[in-house]
Amino acid sequence: MNRMRSKGVDNAFILYSLTIFFSAHCYGEEVDELLRRGRIAELRWKQYHRANSSIFDVATCAFHVQAVKNHSSEEWFEYGLCKMLVYNDFKGARKAFDQALNIDTKDERIKTAYSKLLYQMENVAIRFL
Repeated sequence: MNRMRSKGVDNAFILYSLTIFFSAHCYGEEVDELLRRGRIAELRWKQYHRANSSIFDVATCAFHVQAVKNHSSEEWFEYGLCKMLVYNDFKGARKAFDQALNIDTKDERIKTAYSKLLYQMENVAIRFL
């Protein structure tokens, strides 16, 4: 992680990938910083390329295809993390986490991420009241 901090220009795709990997494997402290840097890098990329879509859209489709194809709790979990972290798509993340928990009800990582998702959803709802 220290090596990543000392690198040069940030690449949003790499930072988002690392965010999902670190989230899936419980490296909590690094996740927020990687996600913040990924969002800044993506904003720069979008401005430079005049793009409306995310740099991570193709990877997100690949996460979804793998989850559906393999019906694996791990892949549904990673897809849910992608929806939650990269896109702030809480409904999509919840559906993916539900799929993951239907396959493996004992995975503590999925339960923890699900709890964080519900907490974020609650905070978003409160802000709009």
